[in-house]
Amino acid sequence: LYETVTLEFTVTNTHASYSATNIAFTDNLSGSGLWPHNLPLNDICGPGSQISGTNILSFTRGSLAPNSSATFSIDLSIPAGGLQTPSFFNSTSPITATLNNSTRTGDPATAYLQINLLEFTKQFTDPPAVPGGSVPLVFTITNYSVVPLAGLSFSDNLNTVLPGLSAIGLPANDVCGTGSQLSGTNFLQLTGGSLSSLEFCTFSVVLQVPPSAAPGIYTNTASNIFMGGLSISNSATAALGITQPIPIRLVSFTAERVPEAGIIVKWTPENEINMAGFYIAKCIEKNGTYERIHPSIIPSVGHNHTTQCYEYMDMEETGEATYWYKLEEVDLHGKSSFYGPVGITNTAAPPTGYSLQQNFPNPFNSATQLRYSLAKEGRINLDIYNIRGERVRQLMDKSQPAGTFNIVWDGKLDNRKDAVSGQYVCVLSVDGYVLSRKIVLLR
Repeated sequence: LYETVTLEFTVTNTHASYSATNIAFTDNLSGSGLWPHNLPLNDICGPGSQISGTNILSFTRGSLAPNSSATFSIDLSIPAGGLQTPSFFNSTSPITATLNNSTRTGDPATAYLQINLLEFTKQFTDPPAVPGGSVPLVFTITNYSVVPLAGLSFSDNLNTVLPGLSAIGLPANDVCGTGSQLSGTNFLQLTGGSLSSLEFCTFSVVLQVPPSAAPGIYTNTASNIFMGGLSISNSATAALGITQPIPIRLVSFTAERVPEAGIIVKWTPENEINMAGFYIAKCIEKNGTYERIHPSIIPSVGHNHTTQCYEYMDMEETGEATYWYKLEEVDLHGKSSFYGPVGITNTAAPPTGYSLQQNFPNPFNSATQLRYSLAKEGRINLDIYNIRGERVRQLMDKSQPAGTFNIVWDGKLDNRKDAVSGQYVCVLSVDGYVLSRKIVLLR
């Protein structure tokens, strides 16, 4: 629970002819918070010599031959909370000795102890970065001292790491105490930081990597943290790795029909390094214009070298025709690449009964698709109920012909407010038949 610092003394007899005896001095540590824990030490500067004490160190009975010296050290403990000041100036008393039966006096010895009251670290949290991409840089400052600290500041010159490396979205306020600010673009500065005793702060900034950046490892070092012009911490260093994007290669890309449900598109990338996600695009002509069939990107599991299987159910109402699908993959820079197409002929037969398919996706966040089939014309009711049995949304109340239909629940109630996370039940009622499916909404 304690830090240790070594205090070293060197005593020298510069006289060429006479030995020095009865060498003595004192060193007052009172008020510093430092204390020795390996005293007394004996015979350290001639037989019978000793240094002892706690708050006041006392060296006595030293002896040295002409033109000789002795060096000895003691370990001083620093409390785990540090000292109350970031530095300590230590001075001994004048040194005395007997040479040729007369008392001689030498100058005091001085030393300066610098205490790091703060621990300062930084880390790039999503390596490796890619040219033209972005990467978060996270700073953490911890106050291990026994007193609160204010007026904290540091700087970080990004141009010395990589020319053109720049911060996005600054200034940011109150990042390390009320009134603190992190500002700058290529030269970052924290000002006005404050921390209570044994408190820490963590804050981050997104850095834009220049498109011209070459692959490699770049070392980024921020300055020490200063308070009132005094350094009270170490500097903080982090390594930024930059690599070229690796395009994905597909292990498989297929489409198949699921009766009375739709067409399911499946794909397996060989790897997904630097990938953001995927879209599925569809067209009724192999060489026609393909359009995305879902508004939101399908997120990549990201930054791994393992294979991951993906699938998307195209639940749009489709007649008997051949449909073509392409896979659009989007990297972390927003650049798209396309794979495919794959084609499938949908030979959907008229439904022979009533059915309500499981919604897709499930669980869902903002919207989900429901697909149902009617064997003959009839008046249908399609409603959403909560777990207390209360109807919260009416999706359909009208007559429809035989066939298969899609409808989207946008996650809203009849009053157009957002439904809360939880389990719901979709109920289809038609001609005396009642079908239901459980739905899970996760906000």
